[in-house]
Amino acid sequence: MHALVVAHPDVTYAKEFVKALQRQLPEYTFTLGAAALVPFGSAVQAGLRQALTGIDLVLVLFSGKPLNGAWLSQPNEPDRVALALALEQGKPVQPVLFSDGRLPDPSELPSELEALLERHPSCVSSQAQFMDFVQVLRTLKDRLVRAAPTVAAPDQDAAAPRSAPPARIHQFLADAGIAVRSIGEPEAHDEVLDRLAMYMGTRYPFIRQVYQHIKRSLSSGKTFTLNLAGKDDNCISHSTQLCTELRKLALLEYYEYRGAPQYRLMARPSRTPLAHSFFSGGWLERFTRQHLSELFRTANVPFEVAHNVQVTLPQGRNFEFDLLFSVGESGRILWFETKTANYQDRINKYAMLAHSVSLNARQIYLVLLDTPEDICTQLQCVYKINVLNLEGLQALTLSQLLE
Repeated sequence: MHALVVAHPDVTYAKEFVKALQRQLPEYTFTLGAAALVPFGSAVQAGLRQALTGIDLVLVLFSGKPLNGAWLSQPNEPDRVALALALEQGKPVQPVLFSDGRLPDPSELPSELEALLERHPSCVSSQAQFMDFVQVLRTLKDRLVRAAPTVAAPDQDAAAPRSAPPARIHQFLADAGIAVRSIGEPEAHDEVLDRLAMYMGTRYPFIRQVYQHIKRSLSSGKTFTLNLAGKDDNCISHSTQLCTELRKLALLEYYEYRGAPQYRLMARPSRTPLAHSFFSGGWLERFTRQHLSELFRTANVPFEVAHNVQVTLPQGRNFEFDLLFSVGESGRILWFETKTANYQDRINKYAMLAHSVSLNARQIYLVLLDTPEDICTQLQCVYKINVLNLEGLQALTLSQLLE
């Protein structure tokens, strides 16, 4: 396997990273910088197009430093050309984030590189995350796939609606004496809302204020005003981009942004059932499902997932599971609940139900939105289940989920 590694704004940290990868993965060849692939005397475009036939994977490393303007502004810069060609050819392209790294904003990238933002990044800010990433590369056979289909039985049409959960999840529920009434079915708007949810989840620190204003306005339906004066550029750009997309989909009935010197954002959320469901917590459930599914896909770990599983418990009470996963060859069950607010009246019920269906503490996760880490830790100690905020969810490693 031959991997091309590109890194910006500088490659100092990248050299050590590549050395560490090479020690762990002797079966790989790593080339740092696309310029090394251009034969002497060859034109950059032609030389790289030929050289990329021998490249199996492209890793794009981002640290927390500002992006190098030359890389973005010069059309013939080798790394930019190589990345654009790899995306054009459908080669596996994997962003990798160091501790303070981030994906570029769409406004920072030339049009031919925008598809990079559709790739789910791998974080390597800790030793555990680095080793998870090594395992991803070690188990890779053909290529890294961002949107591989969920593993299913050979005779199952993955796109077809299902009236029952996947086999292993269904067996787990049946063994616990739980009767399934219905599960979440694919809907026409899923792709659009899933994309919005990923945008919100990956940029939540920057869009927190505007989201909180939207949510507070759901019940009243009144227009709110948010003053963005003094906020950093990321907060302004991500908040306004989110509102622009929400307005296009009529999830906002009204949206207006007045730039300098006012920096005033005004919006009014739609009061339709779809908007209410999405803003009141549906987006967090969608983000959690996609984030975890991508983690399993990238590592080539077989999994099944069912969402909004409505059931009747053995005691005759109705209940709904947000997300149930069956993971790995053993079919390990993981149960995820997501709450954007008011978890206090639910957490004890979750803990009691987990015990009654023989799930141990490591198999149930409650994902909360704006709860500080110390409160999550205290809740975890009291109720004996995993309690995470959004940052904790994104820091989960494959080894933690499978232990």
